[in-house]
Amino acid sequence: MLIPPRIVDAHHHLWDLGANSYPWLTTRAPHPMFGEDYDILRRNYLAEDYLADIADLPIAMSVHLQADWDPADPVGESRWLGAVAERPAAKGFPHGIVAYADFFDERVNRILERHAEIPRVRGVRQTLHHRKGQPLQNETWLRNFGLLKKYGFSFDLQVYPRQAEHALNLVDAHPDVQFVLSHCGLPQNRSGDGIERWRNALREFSKRHNVVCKMSGFGMMNRSWQIDDIRPIILDIIGVFGCGRCFFGSNFPVDRFAGSYKRTWLAFFEVTNGLSASERNAVFWANPVRVYRLPG
Repeated sequence: MLIPPRIVDAHHHLWDLGANSYPWLTTRAPHPMFGEDYDILRRNYLAEDYLADIADLPIAMSVHLQADWDPADPVGESRWLGAVAERPAAKGFPHGIVAYADFFDERVNRILERHAEIPRVRGVRQTLHHRKGQPLQNETWLRNFGLLKKYGFSFDLQVYPRQAEHALNLVDAHPDVQFVLSHCGLPQNRSGDGIERWRNALREFSKRHNVVCKMSGFGMMNRSWQIDDIRPIILDIIGVFGCGRCFFGSNFPVDRFAGSYKRTWLAFFEVTNGLSASERNAVFWANPVRVYRLPG
């Protein structure tokens, strides 16, 4: 098995339940994706825990994705992460931050402005796959989304294949925004019809020059995945987007549903074993460095 010499983990989370507010982790309400069974996540996951998971893997940089911190203080998470990364024990992790902003919020311009004051913030994610109010069809949300270009932020686009039509309209309306199709485009429905709908959406997204695809979230979508379950998903994405427009993320600690951090990356290495050295460098390093503007 070929192991790349350096890797960017382009999707992980950290949380400190004692110091910060994460309503979804501290209440007993069912989660839209995880249901009631996610006690495995209801404990701290600090930079030290993340570095222990990395162990001897060549993870050289990482990108932190917003973790549904208290929505009343969306910039608080970015400030906290910036401070975490500056501590010697964190060894510079995370190197990039994808922050939270609610484009329904009348304060969103000020929120984006404050995120932009934090050097490691590179983009924004507001998950849309289970969001009420159909933001992709809401005039206020769509108008406020236009503020992203002002700050040069990317947008992690987390939608189901059934939402592709409206998501593609958003992408087309903002050709100067870098979109990252998150968690493989959420191919949760693995029936024949579900796979075909996902592949059709994937092909349409790939036609847009400002969209790349992040291969992550396998344990979130399938807690018992085996390598032959994720292989066709990864190879489909690489086949559609090409090695110049896709990359990997661990989605830890969420993906510990399906096993260890090392198991996740070893599976990625095995599936991509047939790629050339330059192609492997692209999907494990160069692409996320470019997309998230990391110090590479």
